[in-house]
Amino acid sequence: MKILTRYILKEMLAPTALGFAFYTFIILMRQLFDLAGMIIKRSLPASTVLELLWLSLPNIIVLTVPMSLLFGILIAVGRLSADSEIISMRALGISTRMIYRPVFIFSFLTFLLNFYLMNVLLPWGNTRLQALRAEIYTS
Repeated sequence: MKILTRYILKEMLAPTALGFAFYTFIILMRQLFDLAGMIIKRSLPASTVLELLWLSLPNIIVLTVPMSLLFGILIAVGRLSADSEIISMRALGISTRMIYRPVFIFSFLTFLLNFYLMNVLLPWGNTRLQALRAEIYTS
């Protein structure tokens, strides 16, 4: 892997991870308030509440992965542009295609991850979540 590719990937990775943690936390807060209401109304044990939270995570992650990818790319490319690093790379004779190749690779890998999450993990989590909710409501 070339130094330029590693550098651009490193620039994208930190903001993407930060965006993922932030967006997941924001969406998870609503779930936490709903689960707190269930604890109070139905006096559920903590293990059941944690299982409900764990099974609702695939729904949240499927939404936050694309948002965090967009956030990471915008921050990384914006920083590279603000520091005139893209202009420097172009002045060295590096093509625009070569500069943005790591962005496309990272985006494609994130697409594959989200595709897997949506087609494998999400249906499994929804099935288990509905079964657990039905069990809670019937007990």
